Amino acid sequence: MTSLIMEETEAGDRSLVNREWLITKILDASQKKYYGKLCGLVLAGGTGAGKTTFCRQVTEARPQGQLTRKQSMLQSKIIASYIIPSRRLIPGTNIVQFLHSVYSQLCDNNAVSRFQPQTDNSWLREAVDDPDEVFKRILLFPLLECEVQHKVVILLVDGLDLDMIVPGSAATGEASKSIPELLSRHAHLFPRWLLPVLTARQATAITTHFPGFRRISIDDLRKTHVIQDIQQFILVRLQNDKTIARQITKDSTELLSLLHVKSAGCFLYIKKVLDGVSDRYITLEEIREIPGTLNGLYLWLCLKQFNKKNFAKVRPLVNILLASNSLSEAELYEVVSIAGAVSSQETFQKYLTQLRPLLAKYREAGEAGAEQLGLYHPSLAEWFTQSKFCGPAFACDSEDGVHMIREWKTGKSDKPDLVCGLEEEDSKMWMMLDTQERKKRKEETNEKVVELDNSKSLLESVRADELGSVSRLLSSARSEEALGAALVAAREGHDSALGLILEAGAVECDARDENGWTLLRTAAWSGQNQCVGVLIQAGAQVRIETESFYYSILYLLYYTFSYFLGSNLFQ
Repeated sequence: MTSLIMEETEAGDRSLVNREWLITKILDASQKKYYGKLCGLVLAGGTGAGKTTFCRQVTEARPQGQLTRKQSMLQSKIIASYIIPSRRLIPGTNIVQFLHSVYSQLCDNNAVSRFQPQTDNSWLREAVDDPDEVFKRILLFPLLECEVQHKVVILLVDGLDLDMIVPGSAATGEASKSIPELLSRHAHLFPRWLLPVLTARQATAITTHFPGFRRISIDDLRKTHVIQDIQQFILVRLQNDKTIARQITKDSTELLSLLHVKSAGCFLYIKKVLDGVSDRYITLEEIREIPGTLNGLYLWLCLKQFNKKNFAKVRPLVNILLASNSLSEAELYEVVSIAGAVSSQETFQKYLTQLRPLLAKYREAGEAGAEQLGLYHPSLAEWFTQSKFCGPAFACDSEDGVHMIREWKTGKSDKPDLVCGLEEEDSKMWMMLDTQERKKRKEETNEKVVELDNSKSLLESVRADELGSVSRLLSSARSEEALGAALVAAREGHDSALGLILEAGAVECDARDENGWTLLRTAAWSGQNQCVGVLIQAGAQVRIETESFYYSILYLLYYTFSYFLGSNLFQ
């Protein structure tokens, strides 16, 4: 079985193994596209399942000897790709970035003949106001006149659901506001030889707007190849990281098996925990107490590193990193110094040491120079800005970071703009908005949300993932109501709400519905891997003799994996 190992780029090691099964499925889909049996693909997986990593993996140029035949074949078929930036973009500018990226790649791709480049880039300004017309004129209509070397070629677009589809905008004649909306409106104009391959967290929402697209789940633990991916990912990491290997004993192999189960198919979760073990800010024994979700892991790390008082001191640094595109350590120090958030270089280094588990150093591909600082992963940036996950103690605000960077940039006109990941002209759109006015609108919105929240039921709050409301309503909820909410959370994948219900003691982790189905069986049958991890961590019992075949596999995997490590790793 072929392994695909990625080198260290951007924010840390992006190793991913055993995804050749996915490459095979994509190549098979290209054949079905040729015969008119398929419109496109949606690669679905939760946060940290490896969607972006896979996209980078199959598009990055590598020496021919490092690629298998199928990897080389897939890479030759990809005529253009758009992978979500590692840093935030100004709202509303992502479509322009997408159009420019795809257009530039098509101009340089020899696999597409007769594609006529434009004489200038004036269309980029037009794309801001009328992206639909530009999309058709610059890309779609010219592509219909082109020929390709292969029967079918691929357009790879990552992270679609990070851009919302605006309901009803098409019916009212409004311009597309997001990449998925732009693509869905004009999918009928795609050439027959073009296979769109999209990645998304919420596949159901995306496929609703893309009829005829097939979904492929990359983190479904009911699939043997997904389980093998996770197993090999851990084993390869142990082989390559001697620091971790030296800490493992035969008694600790069970902990690695537990990590496997807790991850619920999330590679990022496993990687972060193993990074912590390697850097010695997490011990193997602490794996037992780490929550079984990515959001829970982030909260656990913050509680381990900070209390309310000392996090307030480092919050300005996090706000700046949320707002910045790229900052070196020296530049970050300048920004916080001017803002008065640190008094000395020693204090600054102390804060960086405290933040170490949450940071990553990276260099953009192909660039030399000083290392840049950033948050560990985009999901961590999302976590810091969603109080329902991080709570008021760790809530951060990128707008404060924008304000501090703006102060720092005063008198530094020679510096490129560092706000929100775009160039100077585009970033002015963000900066023109008065910070105080934005905060005022935000406060007004929050007040309306609170009013609406008071009228919601427990079940509605669970489905909306409004954890504050869930916590409040649990105190007065009847047992039947709490059980119903827990079952819905397990079935629909609301792992954070489910964890909150269990922690509050409103429902036992082995509670059953009127048909005798446990919460664990409900989550497993629905394919909600994150909820499975939450329930197992809470102590839910796996009953092989009465439950589904999936549990048998999960149970056998747990002990087989322990035996495999114990019998092979320590010889």
